[in-house]
Amino acid sequence: MSYKKIIYTLAVLLSVIVTAFSQELDPRIKNANDAYTKGDYQPAIDQYTQVVNEGNVAPELYFNLANAYYKNNQISLSILNYERALKLKPDDEDIKFNLQMANLKIVDKMDAIPQMFYQDWWENFKNIFSMDGWAWLAIISVFLTLTLFILFLIANVSAYKRIAFSLSIMFLIVSISSFVFAQKQYKSVHEAGQAIVTSPTIVVKGSPAETGTELFVIHEGLKVIITENVGDWYQIKLPNGNQGWLKVSSVEII
Repeated sequence: MSYKKIIYTLAVLLSVIVTAFSQELDPRIKNANDAYTKGDYQPAIDQYTQVVNEGNVAPELYFNLANAYYKNNQISLSILNYERALKLKPDDEDIKFNLQMANLKIVDKMDAIPQMFYQDWWENFKNIFSMDGWAWLAIISVFLTLTLFILFLIANVSAYKRIAFSLSIMFLIVSISSFVFAQKQYKSVHEAGQAIVTSPTIVVKGSPAETGTELFVIHEGLKVIITENVGDWYQIKLPNGNQGWLKVSSVEII
């Protein structure tokens, strides 16, 4: 892995930490939390949304906003923000559970096409840690690699040298792998590949035009994959494999 990629990943990690810290200092977060506790969900939504719209990104912020939307019976927007939170923190069980509960309230319940076992294994392994979790593991592994290599250089006993060298190689592999997974998590967070339907009812067309053939109807809250963009239209793919076109304004990117 090049030094530029390593520096880039470290910069991403630092930005996440700085953002999270700045949110702790933002009084609007406290005000939103207080409003949520009192059952004033719309004011809480307004406060959280202001912080999000200023470019602040954190799983806890999206999670709180999703909870407020859920309590305010805005299910599609709650699903959208649970999905955004899960992108940033894929190992969080609370986010997964709340997202599952919200999905029970949508109209379109579709079973996804099964993936090959190795694809499931790869996806599950990648999601063991979040982006910053993988980055921290990489940093710790680099430190251990350097420490063990120094011990290899200064050790006088051949057995100790072999052990130190072997462990340094092992942690070097772990550090490189962790940086790769951190980058993949970063890519998955920032790629515009999935969206949530936010319009109550949408007629999916066979072509990107109002005069296109009507294929089927979908409803708000459904997660779709965006495969192409033509003007004001997205080509989308459903979990069951069906494809078609809908207006850009009818969905929100995760």
